[in-house]
Amino acid sequence: MRKRLPLDFSVHADLAYTFTYGTFTTAFRSDNPIWGAVTPGDFLPYVPMHQGQLRVRGAWRNFELGVGAMYYGDVREVAGRGETPDELLVPGRVLLDLTASADFGPARVYLTLNNLTNQSALVSRRPFGARPQAPLMAQVGLKYAFR
Repeated sequence: MRKRLPLDFSVHADLAYTFTYGTFTTAFRSDNPIWGAVTPGDFLPYVPMHQGQLRVRGAWRNFELGVGAMYYGDVREVAGRGETPDELLVPGRVLLDLTASADFGPARVYLTLNNLTNQSALVSRRPFGARPQAPLMAQVGLKYAFR
C-alpha cells in the first residue's frame, strides 16, 4: 500500500504472513539427533508454523526512512508432535530494524540497523550448544548506478 501525502511526502507499507504446516509423510530412523525415529505426521524441526513481517517506509523528496518488525514463531529442535519440551523448543521472537537512505543523483547513501533493540534471543541449540540472535548491527553503504 502506498499513500501520497501533501508536500511530496509518501508512506508505503508492506505486510507479509507465512503459515507452514511442515510434516513428514514417511517413517524412517536416523542417527542424526535432529531426526531420530520419525513417524508420518511428525513436524519438521526448525520450521516455524507462523512467520510474518510489517514494514513501513516514509519518503520525502530524496530521503527515505523505514522501520520493520519481523516475527518468527516457535520452532522444535527435533522431529516430533505434541507438546515440545522447553529444552527442545526455540521460542518465537520479534526483531525490529531501521533503514534510512538519501539519493544524490545516481548515488544512494544508506544506513541499516538490524536487531534495533539489541535483543539476545536463542535461535538454535544445534550444532554444539545454544546460539544467540546476532546483536545490534549497523551497516553504512553507498550504491552507485552506472547508466
